[in-house]
Amino acid sequence: MAASANLGLAAARRSRNLDPLYLYAPLAEAGYLQQLGRVTEAFAILDRQVISVDPTMGYGRWAEASLMIELGWLDKAAPLVVAVENDVAELRVMPLGWN
Repeated sequence: MAASANLGLAAARRSRNLDPLYLYAPLAEAGYLQQLGRVTEAFAILDRQVISVDPTMGYGRWAEASLMIELGWLDKAAPLVVAVENDVAELRVMPLGWN
């Protein structure tokens, strides 16, 4: 799986360089870094390239909460989890199991 994650990481980085305002590229980059166990680096990319640009982006906030939980920052993640749950309830973000 690492080979696929590395290929995806390279593609996401290239996409981010081509269009820095396309926020799904650094979001994907953070996801691939997380898969590779590089959680601190994933959080830094997400914070610099997504959250700082659009702090209301639902998927960005979901990823931020997920990374905070993985880093053990449960107190910081708790309000984000509540906010994401509210976004899902109001259909601003689709739940991951949505059909």
